[in-house]
Amino acid sequence: MLSRRTIKKFLGIQQCSISGHKVQDLFQMVLNAPDLWQHAYAKIYANPGNMTAGVDGLTIDGYSEERAANLRELLRENRYGPTPVRRVYIPKPNGKQRPLGIPGPHDKQVQEVWRMILEAIYEPVFKDRAHGFRPKRSCHTALKDIKHTWTGVKWFIEFDIEGYFDRTPSYPCQQPTGRPPDGSRGHRPHPSALRAPLCAALDPPAPPQRGLYLRGLPQHDGAASAPRGH
Repeated sequence: MLSRRTIKKFLGIQQCSISGHKVQDLFQMVLNAPDLWQHAYAKIYANPGNMTAGVDGLTIDGYSEERAANLRELLRENRYGPTPVRRVYIPKPNGKQRPLGIPGPHDKQVQEVWRMILEAIYEPVFKDRAHGFRPKRSCHTALKDIKHTWTGVKWFIEFDIEGYFDRTPSYPCQQPTGRPPDGSRGHRPHPSALRAPLCAALDPPAPPQRGLYLRGLPQHDGAASAPRGH
């Protein structure tokens, strides 16, 4: 559970974003809020998929304040770097396979901490009709929006870009919006996580899906998208 102090900081972040100001001191919040790390662990531990081991064979089972404190110290000293991503393949309905990158347990916790902060910054200013990967939003809320507001539409065409995240460069993903927060030391782990090496036999030359950094960032100023449950 988050402390009153951390909750107050999150509310301040949201209000600052709504007011159009740049959010400051995010890195200090990451370094000095142990309850934030414990809360991040509680959020990802409930997902069975996060119990899958990374390349080091470790899982995220069992919270350790010592481990979280060590990660904060590595970030403080600018010595944190993500471990290689384990590549696995999951079957798709069409008979093909979807490549999936599984980060290590330490990286999952770091990613979730930053996902929570980025969500506090950008969620209050997303357009109301953006439904992709947002809290309390889903394909069902998008369909309800369509049903009540797109009453004059006769046809809907669904399409998908084949293998988009398999081939897209990571650089555009490092600039999710045109109004970034204070990007001093706080965002250094982000690009390095996008470039984490792969570990898989006979691996094709395509980047994996990138863990929580991309998956946790909803679409800013997007239309009524139809999010997919990966």
